Amino acid sequence: MNWNSLLFSTFIVLISLCVIIESTNQEDIIQCLKNGAEFRQESRLFLAKECWLQTFRDHILCSKMAIFVLIAVSFMYCKAPRMAMVMSVMQFFSCVESQTPPSFIYRRPTEEPQNDFSTKVQQFISEFSWVHASVILSIIVLLFLIFLICYLYKSKHNRCTTLVLEITSGGDCVIVPILNLSLCPSYYKISKPSVKELTVAAFPSCKLFATWSSFQVTNLLTEQSIQIPTTISLSLRNRYKLPYILNQPFNAYVYVTHQGFANILNPPADSSNKTKNASAADLTSFV
Repeated sequence: MNWNSLLFSTFIVLISLCVIIESTNQEDIIQCLKNGAEFRQESRLFLAKECWLQTFRDHILCSKMAIFVLIAVSFMYCKAPRMAMVMSVMQFFSCVESQTPPSFIYRRPTEEPQNDFSTKVQQFISEFSWVHASVILSIIVLLFLIFLICYLYKSKHNRCTTLVLEITSGGDCVIVPILNLSLCPSYYKISKPSVKELTVAAFPSCKLFATWSSFQVTNLLTEQSIQIPTTISLSLRNRYKLPYILNQPFNAYVYVTHQGFANILNPPADSSNKTKNASAADLTSFV
């Protein structure tokens, strides 16, 4: 018997119960009409109270039975697929017994492992392969190429002519490139500058504002003067160190570098009394 036929038979039983209840109600009404029916002038029919209570009890009893049967059928309908699945799975199992009982007896090893340095070295050499060697050589070659590229870039940058501002307090020193020149220093006429004022922009700007006095660079071939910038970009490292240097006595001077050699244009002078730190409002006035 499948579930469809079971549900159909349950439905037939419920219909039969409803028919029985309906016929019972009709018989009770007829009996009540015979025994205690009374008419009023408005032609309304009143049944005896005892007959109505007995019919109501039958209704409640049949309703409870129908609800109980419906809940039981629903519960069985939900549990049956799971039970069928468990039974289908259990069909593939068979009970077996082991020929020998398992042994859980701990036995101490006869030879303890050696922990000396030579054993570790031999183990490392035995596990080392060409894959490890190729990876290590690749890393070494990559680091060497990075170092070589940085060295070539730095040496090429040092060969050009550069005007540099150096600010030092004795213990700390900050070197700030001012301007790169394309020709050798002999092709330029550079006057001796003096640093009047140095101003550091407020964080997060990395700017240095400098005020020069009589700082001129003239190209001897074209007889054109080159404008010296008053706003200089700083690296993050110099931006962090420079405010500490400017808050104490320091010297600021300008020199020119070429091929790794340097020539000071102005003698070092104490510029601490001419220097201040800029606020956020000063940044907009200089840009």
